[in-house]
Amino acid sequence: MKNKPLNPLTFWPQAIGDLALGIYTFLHWPKSLSSRVDPPVTVNEQFFGINIATSSDERSDDYVLDHVRELGFKHVRLDFTYDSIGGDAERLLHKALDQGLEVLLDIFPSFEDAQQISKDPGADQRWYEFVETIFSRYGVHKDQLIFEIGNTPNRGKWSGFSSIGYINAWNIVSPLMDKYDVRIAGPNISDFEPLGNISYLRAMKRISQVPPIHTTNLFVERVIEPEANDHRVLGDWARDWLRLNLVKKARAIDAIGKELGCEETYCTYKCWTIRRLNRWSDDPEQKQADYLMRYMVLAATSGALDRVYWGPLVCNRDGIIDCGAEGYPEVDNVSHYREIRGNFEDYRVRPAFKALKQANQLLAGATCIQAVHSQNGIHHFVFVNDQQQEFHISWCRDGFSLPIGLVYPNAWDDEVSFTNVLGETLTTAPTQINEQPLVIRFNSIHPRWRPDADKLAGLPDMTVLNIPAEQRQYLPFNNSNWRGALAVNDGQNLDDTLAALLPEALETAPVDHLIRDKRNKVWNITTPTNGTLTIKLNRAVGGKRLSYRFLPSKGKRHWDNAAAMLRAGINTPQPVAYFERHQLSGIEPNYYVTEFLPGAFSSRDVFSSINNGEADFRGMSHEYLLETIGNFVCRMHDAGIIHRDLSSGNILLTQDGDTATPYLIDIGRAKLKKKLNLRERLIDVMRIVYKLDWPDRERLVSYYEKAYGKEVKGWRQAAKYYEFKQRSKKNIKGKLKFKKKR
Repeated sequence: MKNKPLNPLTFWPQAIGDLALGIYTFLHWPKSLSSRVDPPVTVNEQFFGINIATSSDERSDDYVLDHVRELGFKHVRLDFTYDSIGGDAERLLHKALDQGLEVLLDIFPSFEDAQQISKDPGADQRWYEFVETIFSRYGVHKDQLIFEIGNTPNRGKWSGFSSIGYINAWNIVSPLMDKYDVRIAGPNISDFEPLGNISYLRAMKRISQVPPIHTTNLFVERVIEPEANDHRVLGDWARDWLRLNLVKKARAIDAIGKELGCEETYCTYKCWTIRRLNRWSDDPEQKQADYLMRYMVLAATSGALDRVYWGPLVCNRDGIIDCGAEGYPEVDNVSHYREIRGNFEDYRVRPAFKALKQANQLLAGATCIQAVHSQNGIHHFVFVNDQQQEFHISWCRDGFSLPIGLVYPNAWDDEVSFTNVLGETLTTAPTQINEQPLVIRFNSIHPRWRPDADKLAGLPDMTVLNIPAEQRQYLPFNNSNWRGALAVNDGQNLDDTLAALLPEALETAPVDHLIRDKRNKVWNITTPTNGTLTIKLNRAVGGKRLSYRFLPSKGKRHWDNAAAMLRAGINTPQPVAYFERHQLSGIEPNYYVTEFLPGAFSSRDVFSSINNGEADFRGMSHEYLLETIGNFVCRMHDAGIIHRDLSSGNILLTQDGDTATPYLIDIGRAKLKKKLNLRERLIDVMRIVYKLDWPDRERLVSYYEKAYGKEVKGWRQAAKYYEFKQRSKKNIKGKLKFKKKR
């Protein structure tokens, strides 16, 4: 071992200088690097890869390699550390090489030795000897092996590395790179941390050399959607100014590597975990497939990445094949994908596997000749493959839907076919483009089918139209008086539906029941096209006429919130329409229309029955109803929804025999977030318990806590505060009324 450990007295001043240069560079790049795809871009034929591992059950080896072949991949990535020699990982490595696969072999010390690099000579020596063993044993496979040095050094809790520890690990083995003349990659920075990429690469270059292949893990999971601008860099205020989406991030990372001498840029690990997707989707496996395709299209057309390896092939939490195991390994797979933990008999292919297979078949070697990657939520890509066939891939951001006639106004001919994100052929032409990528294939090159890219990118922000519903479609609406959206039931005529739902018709239709007519008006009517409906007319009065000038109309807020709630599996009456004015929509009268819930009662009715000492309510026990309400509120919070006006009258329930189903109403003030903190939960809890006596409040909150899995600390103080606030408001209003009478 020739190289000595670095001296901290000289290393840290140099590292601080590297960091300062990195900050200076980073502050200039976001302005100059584009966040949009710039065709033409030809995708590397070897662009797609996958991380693999095996288990002690040798049948897993063949299973893994068979599925790699089914994906059509020519290369894989495999983690390799001290106990891999002579173990399951080395057995899998031999089989992969025998089958002609190219392997990106990620080699790193044990967690304990990574912590001791440069501190313990014994750890340094073991690391050097391990790398020399690997290079001497497998260096002959130069055409099939790339050696990646290190695993997520910026995540010390996973890898064991400190900043100086990783640079020392690189320094220790750098003589071996020249000795064995092997292909090297690194430093494997996790997530988008460009200052880390700059600092590590500068230090690596200063002490020996930069790797020819610059590796990083471009995660976007915490911003949820692949297309989203990252709000975590400088906060929400700078999100849309920086526009740090996946395309711009990839270009920034690639520019860092190229400036410092790296030849290629690989993203070595990317996934969405099923557990995280389950928070905001009622079908997390389908959502994983959708996001995979959307991510791969953007990554491939960015022109910045030479290769992307998807996360683990087989894993229960984030694999595209479920291993069937419970829980998750102690060390995150992104740092060390050690093994498949489940039983061989329990392996199950997920939809994302089919999506990745189709992505490889479509994109590898294809050229993107037109792209719309727009801030308005529309994404449309035109590709030509080496067989001179044209295909389009299109989708909308989550929650949105676009009538396909706005993109393709002409009638389809026989040369056109459609497939979904899983590669399944659609038997009928779709009417909408939504958040699930749609593939449109042509037998040859068809310039006439390409939509006007500038027109698509210039469309206004889309109306939320992707709402779970059966036997109906949601369409945008725009005329000289109103804009909005409406539901058209299957088999019904659009003109007839409009004639029944436009505000002029709503206002003149006979009123079945007037529910409220104060600041806002709520009433029921019966229509020939949509049956009985509930209409809410929103009016802006007082100070609202100023504040609502800067907000979407309440009708649109109701519509958007209802769509998001239904997609998250939280009941609210099915939206039918909303209408708002073109100008000053927040303060002009606007309308929100929903299906009527026949026979519904409110939580307030239940609470009154409890307070009146009745034995039950409509044949259902009070205990059951309190449990139902408590569970529903907790489930709503778990989905990231704060109602913000959760009075007992704003939860309706329908009855079917001896069971009750809750629905949220009056949802215009609701907010949707990724995850709620305790304070945000208390905003609703203190309101929903207000009409109950303290013993019954305790019962309701106990059911909420049971569903939540933990104690809701501070709810009593919050309820007392809200009770004082309401009592004070009533006293003030009473005094004002008394003065007016006098």
